Amino acid sequence: MKRLQTPRAAGLLSLLAALGTAHAAVPVERLHVDLRPLIRRASAAPAQFAVSVPHTVSTTGGGRWTQANGEWVWRYAVEVPTAVSLSFHAAPVALPAHAHLVVRGERTTTSYGPQSLHRGELWSRVQPGAALEFTLTVPAAERAQVHFSLVSLQAGYRSLGAGVADHPYYRQLKATTAASGNGACITNYECKATAANAPPAAATVALLVQNQFECTGTLLNDVPGDNTPYVLTARHCISGKVGPDVDDPVTAAQQTSVYWDAVTPCGQALGSIYDPNIPIQTGATSLVEQQDAWLIRLDVNPVVADAQFAGFDASGASFSGGYTVHHAQGNDKQFTGWFGTPAKVSVAGILSPFLETVNQVGNIAPGASGSALFDPSNRLVGSLTYGRNDADASGYQSCPAATPPAPDGSNGVADFTALAAVWNSTADTSSSTGSVTLKSVLDPHNTGTLVTASAPVASVSFSASNTVLVYGTPLELTWAASGATGCTAGGGQAGDTWGGALASSGSQSLTESTASAPVNYTLACSYAGGRTANASVTVTWVGPTPQLSLTATPDAAWTTRPVTLSWTSNVTPCALSGGGLALTDLPATGTTTATSAAVADVIYTLSCGPAGDSGASAVLVQYATPGVTLEANGTDRRIGEQFLLYWQSFADTCTTQGGASGDGWAGNSFASGSAVAQFAPQVSTAGTYSYTVSCSSGALTAQQSVSVTFENSAPYVTAALDHSTVAFTDSPADYATLSWNSNLSSCSSLATPNTLSSSTGDPLGLNSLPQSSQTLSPQRSGVYTVTVTCTAFDLSSSASSTPLTLTVTPAPAPTATITLTPAAVVSGETFTVAWTAVNAGYCARTGGLPGDAWIDPTGPPAGYVTDTGAPGTFEFTLSCYSIDAADAQPVTVRQSVTIGTLAANVSVSPASVHVGDSFTLTWSATGSGSCTASGGGADGSPWSGTVDASGSLSQKATTAGTFTYALQCSAGGQVANGQAVLTVAAATGGGGGAGGGALGFAEISGLALWALVRRRRAFTAAAR
Repeated sequence: MKRLQTPRAAGLLSLLAALGTAHAAVPVERLHVDLRPLIRRASAAPAQFAVSVPHTVSTTGGGRWTQANGEWVWRYAVEVPTAVSLSFHAAPVALPAHAHLVVRGERTTTSYGPQSLHRGELWSRVQPGAALEFTLTVPAAERAQVHFSLVSLQAGYRSLGAGVADHPYYRQLKATTAASGNGACITNYECKATAANAPPAAATVALLVQNQFECTGTLLNDVPGDNTPYVLTARHCISGKVGPDVDDPVTAAQQTSVYWDAVTPCGQALGSIYDPNIPIQTGATSLVEQQDAWLIRLDVNPVVADAQFAGFDASGASFSGGYTVHHAQGNDKQFTGWFGTPAKVSVAGILSPFLETVNQVGNIAPGASGSALFDPSNRLVGSLTYGRNDADASGYQSCPAATPPAPDGSNGVADFTALAAVWNSTADTSSSTGSVTLKSVLDPHNTGTLVTASAPVASVSFSASNTVLVYGTPLELTWAASGATGCTAGGGQAGDTWGGALASSGSQSLTESTASAPVNYTLACSYAGGRTANASVTVTWVGPTPQLSLTATPDAAWTTRPVTLSWTSNVTPCALSGGGLALTDLPATGTTTATSAAVADVIYTLSCGPAGDSGASAVLVQYATPGVTLEANGTDRRIGEQFLLYWQSFADTCTTQGGASGDGWAGNSFASGSAVAQFAPQVSTAGTYSYTVSCSSGALTAQQSVSVTFENSAPYVTAALDHSTVAFTDSPADYATLSWNSNLSSCSSLATPNTLSSSTGDPLGLNSLPQSSQTLSPQRSGVYTVTVTCTAFDLSSSASSTPLTLTVTPAPAPTATITLTPAAVVSGETFTVAWTAVNAGYCARTGGLPGDAWIDPTGPPAGYVTDTGAPGTFEFTLSCYSIDAADAQPVTVRQSVTIGTLAANVSVSPASVHVGDSFTLTWSATGSGSCTASGGGADGSPWSGTVDASGSLSQKATTAGTFTYALQCSAGGQVANGQAVLTVAAATGGGGGAGGGALGFAEISGLALWALVRRRRAFTAAAR
């Protein structure tokens, strides 16, 4: 897919303006990532709201450090164009006691400290807007203990609250542009709060899995009531898909964030989890995955004091009514009341029955997945899996009917996985938790209890005096568990004195003797009735922190020219590598010279310190062909308009010649480098002048000139397209180049409709020049009108070009094929289903075998899956959508497979013969092309070796006895056997009834003849 981007979002400019001059000076790194294919693949998963954008930046490899007033401040800003929200994942992270990180978005500001980290990582809050600015402040004495490394950004495309619009491409895919009607029946939970439903509501949380999937979960009481923080939600929150998960549930649980107490007072506009004041915690363990139920255990107790455990009812008893508290669309808690008795329904390919409901109050939407169905006794009886599809722009399902119908199995608004159906089930073999069930976890002592009540959470506080320490430095751990009978310490490292029984509150000092990855210290406190509360803190122990500095002077040079590398370090030994350098055993301070004969970007790396406690620093040096690039902002300048000259060269120095008399250009000398230089000659006399830049480095020189005409003509703009018609290919083949020229100062282009992306064609990357070009990238077929408008420097006048027409013809319709290998399949045999499509952006796959990996609503246009299944006929359907968004009609192909039963059949006819009689052996195999014969022998030789899958053979029996003819056939690791038994009796007597063993005439004659022949053979042999 293409990577051209539209101009920077206006929201980013607002952000930078709001930050003030100190913050505006931070360079913003704009990531060139096309979100559209990522959104396209993700959009079919209702729970997903963001996509992951890998991006690595750290406090040692990006951003900018400054020092003032005894503090060091690290700043960095990043933008993902068109994202509607951003969050980030940082790992590893080490923040000392007095460090704090402030992250500013376009609408919200969040802050993080050492207590925000979990397992040495930080999963951030989600902030509206396309840009984030990081400001990390730390006392100078603690700077060496700081480490912060971004791993990825999560770019939102679906809003998690009011006031933030969905991504336009997402709206296009969902065809939701009209104003919504279903949002009108959203019901704020606080307007329905009662003393009875308050505990279930306090148990309801919003969950963000890897900051990409948003669901609702319920803190669930277990049978022992032991205060273990179990949360029940939907398994499809792991990957967004109902069915077998391809993602790792263990990692997904560890990277799940829980949002507590997200409520809005009744009567106020409903807030959302964008609110930076909502308490959150991160980290859990995956315990049970069974069908669409997912039970996790939080790493530590809830971080809020008012949390409640919800009771449950796994008996399957019938009830009428009920309600759900949820976080649909990432909004604060909402209420949905259900009507009638839930109907028990089944969904194709899913094992457990569902409880189907019809709403009477409120409604649901994406983000409600995993929320609880509470019965009228306020006990959880199910978790939300399905909501009926609805095209309403709000994303919410249908509002309640004036007279709701009772659920009948076909009219439901929501389907809940029934707790009773999965309570003790292991039927889902795709689960990674095997024989572990909800019952075995929630009723660990096998009491048979099926109903529990709500209960308040017992809380414990646990903190560390610092989360980053140099080993050998004292660490103070402090805890308090009100009402606990005692606590037990765990984790830590051997010999550090942290462990064993502790009082219910207190503090303890300890230290570690070696540097280590983050060390986890745990605390488990016991309460009456067998309840426990858990907490943990993470501390990173470091050695003397390596402090390295490596610089290159200059950082850009012509090939063959020397670059000086200088370094300092507080640890030794040092080594320097890169670009042919391989220096070792270097001192803590030194310099060396490097060069390159070839054009290249060379990274030089300095590493210092002993094994296990070393540090590294790197610097990039650009080596370029000797030369200089000189560019005027326009070669036809109207006197009084802005005139600028730009140049770039990796030489040592550059001097200027030529120009108009008195314009200040000639005779200047400039130091060169990787940055683009700029100069503004002041020309007041009409004429044509030549401007020259001459650059040198050692004996090497380079020169370039540009001729510019100055006049007093009327303002004008001319523009041209190199193609007036292109065919849409969703690739660089359909790019068009727009070029223009003007005697005004600043120019910009406008395309109607606005589905043309553009990027500057300027060799120095400059924008808005009065003489320049752009590369235009159509996002769909259609007819576009393109106009260039230019403005005078003093804004007193402007001019526009004649509108240009760019016709983008439609892409060819997509074609698609499905191929099965092998074509004939038997039960248990593995086969491959491959598909390929041409001119398709993505393909939706439906049908297939129950529980297989075929189904994908937004899959790639080519690929394959392996399958195996029970006997039956199954249809694979592939619907491929054009690369051209203007073509909404997919091409659909289908391929059926009939899975047979492997069989091997053998028969002999007749089944009993005498010696000398003939018999026929017949065999056949179903579902196999490879069979092996064995046994036999009635004709004097065995029946063995590879045979065709079917056939027959006539033989004459020569030996009396019982003979077994066996056939073994195989396919796909399966084996089938068949056999038939032939009985051969001795030959019977001829005519006459002498009996008693007397021989007849024919037999006597035969024996006499045989004797004569035998004598003749013996004679002949003796004569030789």
